[in-house]
Amino acid sequence: MVLFPLGAAGAGPPATSPLPGHLLATHVPGGRAVAVAALAATAVGMAVWLLARPPRTVVAAADRVARGLALAMCLMPATRFGYLVYPLVLAAWFRRDRFLSSHGRFSVAYESQL
Repeated sequence: MVLFPLGAAGAGPPATSPLPGHLLATHVPGGRAVAVAALAATAVGMAVWLLARPPRTVVAAADRVARGLALAMCLMPATRFGYLVYPLVLAAWFRRDRFLSSHGRFSVAYESQL
C-alpha cells in the first residue's frame, strides 16, 4: 500500500506514465529519493496550508484535498495517468448537488427530506 507508489515494492507498475515522479525516479541518479522528498515536502506544504488557512466550506475542503492528491499522484515514483481520475472525482463529487439542482432533475431540499 505504501511501498508500491514509492517505487520500493520490487515490482514496477505494468503501465508507467511520464509524470514528474516517475521521470525523476528513472532518469535522475538518486531520483527516487528526490521524488519521495518532493512528495513529503508537498504533504507538509498541504498540511501547513490547511492549518494556516482552513477551508470554510465542504467544497473548498474537497478542492484542497483534490489538489494535494493530484500533486501526490504526480510526484509518486510509480504512478499512472489513470490515478489522476481520483482527484477529479473528489473535486466533482461535492459539486454534484449544485449541478443537479440547477438542471431541475434533483433538489437539495428533496434530498434532505429523505
